[in-house]
Amino acid sequence: MRAFLLLTAAVLVSIGIGVGVMSAVTTPGSSTIASRPLHATSCVNPSSWSVYNSEGLHFDYPSCWTAVHYSEESMFSSSLVDLSDQPTHQPCTITTSASGTTTTCGSPITRLEAGRVLVQWTETGFLGWTLDKAPGTPMTVGGLHAREQVSRPGACGENSGDETISVDVARAYQDNYYAIWACLRGPDIDQEAAQIQRMLASTTFPNG
Repeated sequence: MRAFLLLTAAVLVSIGIGVGVMSAVTTPGSSTIASRPLHATSCVNPSSWSVYNSEGLHFDYPSCWTAVHYSEESMFSSSLVDLSDQPTHQPCTITTSASGTTTTCGSPITRLEAGRVLVQWTETGFLGWTLDKAPGTPMTVGGLHAREQVSRPGACGENSGDETISVDVARAYQDNYYAIWACLRGPDIDQEAAQIQRMLASTTFPNG
């Protein structure tokens, strides 16, 4: 895992995690970390769980989710993994103009289907960021201090989600944190939220 070196605070960016837009210079592409069939029925009661383990980040997730890594990176944020029980798509588009090439990234799912879940993990850094400034209720994830906010529908409403769970986890590096966004759509919100909590409870982080 890297720490983001922030050079100036006089830069305003909009980072799309779950919804929204992120402007960055990236190399588009993706790699499927765990390839599993996407079922026609929902993943409310998964029969088994898989383990995500990459660069020291470790957590459990339902085997009916698929984990995919898309190349989304800016000076402030880098995508770690997207997980869903619904097919995802490349979230970035490339625009070329006289001033150069810009890659704009949004959500890997345009519209969340009923009974589906989208989870996104990023590592992020902003000059002056502290956990005290993050919204939500204090908690711990993987032994690190964190804050969790649950909103209905929250930002995920733009993707037809019914509930947004956002978790910010403070890292050892100053101004750096892990951001976890989960978009849930009913009718089984409580069961989907329980899966997110089990994932968080199983999480361990590398040093820093």
